[in-house]
Amino acid sequence: MWARRALFQIHLWSGIGAGIYLLVISVTGSVLVFRIELHKMFSRPPVTVTVSGERLTDDQLKEAANRAFPRYKVTNIWKQRRVEQAVEIWMERDEAAGSLHRIFDPYTGKNLGAPDPAMVRLIVWLASLHDDLLHGDRGRTANGVGAILLTVLCFTGLVIWWPGGDAVLQWLSRLHFGRFGGWPIKALWTVLGLIPLLLFITGALMWWNRVLRPRLQKANEEELEMEFSGVIGSSGRPSM
Repeated sequence: MWARRALFQIHLWSGIGAGIYLLVISVTGSVLVFRIELHKMFSRPPVTVTVSGERLTDDQLKEAANRAFPRYKVTNIWKQRRVEQAVEIWMERDEAAGSLHRIFDPYTGKNLGAPDPAMVRLIVWLASLHDDLLHGDRGRTANGVGAILLTVLCFTGLVIWWPGGDAVLQWLSRLHFGRFGGWPIKALWTVLGLIPLLLFITGALMWWNRVLRPRLQKANEEELEMEFSGVIGSSGRPSM
């Protein structure tokens, strides 16, 4: 009994932790089932700017990004082939803050905001929440811990609600003999129980018709042919 009470406490507290985790994962996962469709629905064409003068160099674009976001460090600059399209700049501060993506005017260095609409950013955010709990590798590790908590929850729940060796055997006996659901179940079980006999009889008939019967007919024909040949050989002509 003490082990059962201990497992009950483990089941209770792991259920609280795993319940919140499962709620987040299940809701975000349900939304992300339509991730591709939602992304297509809310996507927009590339942002374009007015072409004027020379395009800024990478160093000048870095300076513009540093002025707009002084606490971030530029990691990548993505220039488009078309001269009228905006430039996307990726920046990072630290692991906790994460990365920052913004588009800039390649001629004036003006910050034009996020490269994607708000709904697309929300979808990306939900994907990050679902995959790594918004914390990269640490979040993936937390997802693993959540899976372990779920396993513990299922195992302890199985032990707590286990009805006992006797109850299970009783249900197995009722299932085997069809002792539930009244006479329709018993009639169905009777028919199902006679299926092997039916298969045996039909199989035997098929074996007789396809194998034994042709062999017996062939053997009889060969025997008659041998007797007929023997009669002709002894008299020189068939007997009348």
